[in-house]
Amino acid sequence: MKEIELKIHGMSCAVCAGRVEKALEKVYGVRRVVVNLASGTAHIEFDPGSISPARLVEVVKSAGYGAELMDDAGSAPVLDVRHEDHGGLKRRLLVGAILGVIIFIMSMERLFPWVMDMDPEIRGTLLLLLATPIQFWVGYPFLRGALSALRHKSADMNTLVSLGTLSAYAYSLFALLFPHILERANVTPHLYFDSVAMIIVFVLFGKFLEQKAKTTAASAMTRLMTLIPKTALIERGHGEMQEIPVKEIRVGDVVVVRPSRRIPVDGVVIEGVSSVDESVISGESMPVEKSDGEKVLGGTLNMNGTLKIRAEKVGEATLISQIIKVVREAQGSKARIQRLADRVAAYFVPFVMGCAFLTAIIWYAMGPEPAITNALLSMVSVLVIACPCAMGLATPTAVMVATGRGAELGILIKNAVAIEQGAMARAVCFDKTGTLTTGRPSLKEVVSFQGHPREIVEQVLYSLERFSDHPLARAVQEWGKDKGIRPIEFDAVEEVPGHGMKARLGEETYMAGKPSLFADVHAKGRLSTIVPAHHDAGSVIFVGTDTHGPMGFALISDSLRPEARGALKELQSMGLKVYMITGDIPEVARKIADELPLTGYWANVLPHEKAMKIRELKEKEGRVAMVGDGVNDAPALIESDLGIALGSGTDIAMDSAGIGIMREDMALVPRAIILLRQTLRVIRQNLFWAFAYNTLAIPVAAGALYPVWEIRLSPMWAALAMAMSSVTVVSNALRLKKA
Repeated sequence: MKEIELKIHGMSCAVCAGRVEKALEKVYGVRRVVVNLASGTAHIEFDPGSISPARLVEVVKSAGYGAELMDDAGSAPVLDVRHEDHGGLKRRLLVGAILGVIIFIMSMERLFPWVMDMDPEIRGTLLLLLATPIQFWVGYPFLRGALSALRHKSADMNTLVSLGTLSAYAYSLFALLFPHILERANVTPHLYFDSVAMIIVFVLFGKFLEQKAKTTAASAMTRLMTLIPKTALIERGHGEMQEIPVKEIRVGDVVVVRPSRRIPVDGVVIEGVSSVDESVISGESMPVEKSDGEKVLGGTLNMNGTLKIRAEKVGEATLISQIIKVVREAQGSKARIQRLADRVAAYFVPFVMGCAFLTAIIWYAMGPEPAITNALLSMVSVLVIACPCAMGLATPTAVMVATGRGAELGILIKNAVAIEQGAMARAVCFDKTGTLTTGRPSLKEVVSFQGHPREIVEQVLYSLERFSDHPLARAVQEWGKDKGIRPIEFDAVEEVPGHGMKARLGEETYMAGKPSLFADVHAKGRLSTIVPAHHDAGSVIFVGTDTHGPMGFALISDSLRPEARGALKELQSMGLKVYMITGDIPEVARKIADELPLTGYWANVLPHEKAMKIRELKEKEGRVAMVGDGVNDAPALIESDLGIALGSGTDIAMDSAGIGIMREDMALVPRAIILLRQTLRVIRQNLFWAFAYNTLAIPVAAGALYPVWEIRLSPMWAALAMAMSSVTVVSNALRLKKA
């Protein structure tokens, strides 16, 4: 399967997004489609053997919309497709506003009495000449969209606006050309060119503001994409320098990065000393010193010195490219709560059209004179006030802003579902080693007993642990290398998951790990009496053989993260219960639990058992988030409602986590939960106001207030209300930029 993203042009409301989605879903070979109205994109997963990207573009075009394939950077189009740009919208709005003001002045006799002195036919002709370009040029995007929808036997926001304005325009034209026909029917021939003009101008004004707001919402993503330089300086043989496009850099190339330039690749410094601003990746504002052997990341800013970097990851493989990809996919994903809005939007436009025609019939049959005029105005008001735009923008705009804001803070939100799950979590469970602790343990002491030489215990310990990738094993590896211990060459080495290491040499089996490795029950009992006397040092690794039994042990210390206690207290202040789950021995777990404000903890838990504990916790507490840092935590991260991967950047893209914390900072965990809660709150507010607006607006526009208070809604004010509903939703979502 392959994934691509298309930029879709011409979508005006949730109905449009649904139509594009359905058209693509019908194509053989397409597995999954998510169309995002806010970003104007379609994320498609498909079988490249069954259909090509070019064909998918054609499918969107055949559905009546413009489309172009986005390049790898997610910005510039690969295919040249004509579409209405921001400048075109601005020009139409400016022309419409100028003509509309003139029409408004010439139509408002009460405000401008001098208008009464004009010849009615001349004034009517001038209004027609001014309104016609507004209807057919300024309002052309709506007419084009409505015609496209009609060809595909559908209806959308363009249909409502076009139907409303064309009705008012056609009636006014008829009244201007054939007033005597209306007069014979006892109908005073009124002109409503002002309604035509104001409806189109107000709706277009709303679209203009909406577009600007959506651009602001996507600003974080835009900044991310500008972090990758277009060119880079490469050192060839004999010190020759050559500037080439970044796309041409290959793994192993030596890249020269001068001061105040962004680093184009992930690599390692081979020459030079400088400070590097990594805030775009980690959210950490303090520059990091880099020298020979230090790793650097693409997109970060070289501050003061010249660096020579050997490229290790280039193009899409760099971390910044992976982050951009994840953020794009997250912004294109759909929250479960959005499905309700999508279902409503699918039937909403036909419902509104039905309400409009029913309104016209009731006003014509039961309303005051002039009946036909009142029926027309009420019908137009209903048509233009009700639009599914706000419903379509409520969720995706909030998700877009939240994921962008998260990326700025160093919180990588991978999809919209993670927002819902995390916001509704009732408990958070933490792994210990590398999560609550620094994950950089050090070997404090090696103790031998029963007369075994300490040197032998040290040699067996180092020889076994050099085959493990556990954080405690890495502490032993560093210690052994520094001490210059010569390892034993075993015949076979085996890792016993969750217990430790075993190896054979001749007829002897060597072991390093937990007491559970030793088969002798009495040996396990002796070991359990040793631990309490030394547990303050941290974790314990026992060493022995199957012949001699336990020979000694190593004490490994791993300090708590300085921000751990504060982060857990903040989570508890938010009403969350906090648990710890660890594979370490109970004595060590108890020591950590005494230092932290935990609701509860589990010790001696194997990796696959962590998932079982999470399942039990979900049954007890409800939705549970799991915070871990490594592969051993993957089963628990998957089992949890929301997996949060705490890392230094290289493991951010862990598939099993819904959220990645892009630096080793526990304080970002409560920060992430706060952002998720605020986002879900904004989504709910947006959906409430979108539904409430239409629920109240349609009856008011239809004239529900007229029998009691004689209040009616003019079509032009109905158009303004409709335009502002979308702007309000997007503006509400923009509050998340300050979250």
